[in-house]
Amino acid sequence: MLGRPQENLTLRTAVPNIGVMNEELALLLDRTQQLLAITRKLSDDNAALRQQLEQARTAQESMQARMDEARSRVETALARLPIDASAQTTAQG
Repeated sequence: MLGRPQENLTLRTAVPNIGVMNEELALLLDRTQQLLAITRKLSDDNAALRQQLEQARTAQESMQARMDEARSRVETALARLPIDASAQTTAQG
């Protein structure tokens, strides 16, 4: 090797700091776990709200049926009332 400089084959690029990378990964893991916990809570809340909504709909349907039944009874009772004479002549005339 006369006249040629010797080539250096060692890696000259800087190796990233593994400690910093581990800290970043730990933060990422923590945030991911937080997001997962929030997602689970929101899913549970959503299921509870869906159940409450179904119960409210059932109660509303029941109330509507009771109101329809009461309306029918009132209309039947009104139909049985005698018409007084003054209302009859006004209606006929």
